[in-house]
Amino acid sequence: MAIDDETVTLTEAAAILNIDNPRSARRALDRAQVKAVSRAPGRGGENVYRRADVESVKRRGRGFRTDRRSG
Repeated sequence: MAIDDETVTLTEAAAILNIDNPRSARRALDRAQVKAVSRAPGRGGENVYRRADVESVKRRGRGFRTDRRSG
């Protein structure tokens, strides 16, 4: 559970990004240079991210080819 309405845990971020695995979500957030703002309390505490930062991440689809980009 996130700390407040403006933050999300890694599992919640995975759901926002439509990614099944939280590890994959963490890699996607790392690639987008989104930094965690804190950690959830407790032994199993997850990283907590700003919701706006997570929602701003645009994922490229499977098979995206960078050599075919225009511009």
